[in-house]
Amino acid sequence: MSDSLSKLTQTELLAVALEASRRDDAAHALACLKEAAGRADATAQALFMLGSEYAQLGLAAQAKASMARAVELGPDFPLARFQLGMLHLTTGEVEAARAAWAPLATLSAQHPQAYLAALHRGMLHLVADEFDAAVRMLGEGVALNR
Repeated sequence: MSDSLSKLTQTELLAVALEASRRDDAAHALACLKEAAGRADATAQALFMLGSEYAQLGLAAQAKASMARAVELGPDFPLARFQLGMLHLTTGEVEAARAAWAPLATLSAQHPQAYLAALHRGMLHLVADEFDAAVRMLGEGVALNR
């Protein structure tokens, strides 16, 4: 299969991976995404999708590594940054989550993904046992997510 995957473009690999994931074919999705992420022309999107697939499978270390590469390749990819922080948070690495999320605080209210700034603040309130503030910020993030 990898020989046939090597003939596909990045765009084709991502489209096939999305379709495989939609069909719950994790093995095929992973094969496509690993091919895309392993190329010299790998994109932040490919690494983000690979990290997402790993996270779905419960492979936290691989998911974090792939998301970190996605953020490195696309520092202005707020969703990858947010998900990397969530992966750190769910594995008990609060300071690593805080560091991953720090640039989200600079998203303007007009940014299409401004909701991520509120969601990350809500999650930080949650881990600090500041439940009223967490509910307020998470609610704001949900409301902003259009």
